[in-house]
Amino acid sequence: MLNLTYWTRKIPGHLWVASSGWISRIINAGIQIISIPILFKVLGLEEYAAFSIIIGLIAWFNLADLGLGTTLQNMISEYRVKNQDIQVLLSKIPALIFFLLIIECILFVLISSPLQRFLFANLNFQANILILPIAGVLYLICAIFSVSYKYLFAQHQGYLAYFYQTLGNIIGFLLILWLYFFKIKVTLLSSLVLWILPQTIFAIVPFFLMTPMRDFFSSIDFIFYKRLLGQSWKFFFVMLTANGVLAIDYIIISHILSAQDIINYSTINRIYALISFGYGAVLLAIWPVLAEKYMANDVKSNLSANKEILTTIAGGIIYVMLATLMFLLAKPLILKILGLSGKIELSDYLVLLFCIYTCLRVWVDTHTVALQSRGKMRLFIWTTPLQAIITIPMMIIGVKMLGLYGVIWALILSFLFTSAWIVPLMHYRSLKIN
Repeated sequence: MLNLTYWTRKIPGHLWVASSGWISRIINAGIQIISIPILFKVLGLEEYAAFSIIIGLIAWFNLADLGLGTTLQNMISEYRVKNQDIQVLLSKIPALIFFLLIIECILFVLISSPLQRFLFANLNFQANILILPIAGVLYLICAIFSVSYKYLFAQHQGYLAYFYQTLGNIIGFLLILWLYFFKIKVTLLSSLVLWILPQTIFAIVPFFLMTPMRDFFSSIDFIFYKRLLGQSWKFFFVMLTANGVLAIDYIIISHILSAQDIINYSTINRIYALISFGYGAVLLAIWPVLAEKYMANDVKSNLSANKEILTTIAGGIIYVMLATLMFLLAKPLILKILGLSGKIELSDYLVLLFCIYTCLRVWVDTHTVALQSRGKMRLFIWTTPLQAIITIPMMIIGVKMLGLYGVIWALILSFLFTSAWIVPLMHYRSLKIN
């Protein structure tokens, strides 16, 4: 830990976090890609499609913290600027977290069985009724305790959050790999538990290490909770409606496309997750930097923050385009090495569509981080539902008419019609830069 502290003093905080994030995201996305042929072989076509659907629902499970993680990250940044005691803030969190965890797990278990039947309706295998209840509860626990990662990012120690996340993913993958090599029977349920449980454990560990627990009951503060939830519901609402744009795909394709097409879509998604994760790490790293600059609310600080935004966008788009070119050139070799030649189909046209979509996301997501780091959420409360209203019917129609291509075309068009111009326009109009 002393060595980490020494080096983080030598390297600018957000660059250190971004660099560690790149390493972490590359490892995690690499694990997901390498795991494809292994899981495909041990589970078979239909069950692996079901595995992909459940893993694809992670964005919905991440709603479990009700936006508290993002709100706390901004609060901690504010406490840092004002030199206030962060431990006083964190000591009030455990009681609220445990209350939410109990309520949400109970509610999810009640709806999980009909939800599982809905998701697996188009797949041809006999599913264990406990698959979604168990996997879902593990994901809920992981998501709620992951608020501790936001603590770390707010204090420019996001490299530790990446360490915990990466360690959980590596252990989960190694457990599945161990069963595979020793030819031990792997079921859909056991593969999901082995995949999710280590991630859940390593979300719990930093929470208990960082959060004061001694005054669990005496630190309960209902007035503070009201204020906290009064801010967090905005983030939650935006994330919820954003899922109607960004996370509705697996729900729709599970009812329309075949198991083979679901796996094709899951594979290209994971490949672009590997590409996008590198840029996502940069966004997480610059969030607290932008928050502190914008908090000064003077012309010089605002101009400096805007310059950082535009530089980040330019670098991100170039990065995505180069990564796409490299993938297109190496695609036959990559599929052959992974043992997926003849098992999945990734046309150049589909890859180029994903490139365009990812570049759009770079533009929109960077400006979104700029606004959210300032606590400017009102815009997203109406634009995100609007985009979801556009995306969902477009995706249903598109998938029925164009198959996989309909998914990505719906996403591209919905961004062009809404967020691609509304979000940056509102960001720059609301700033003091003259």
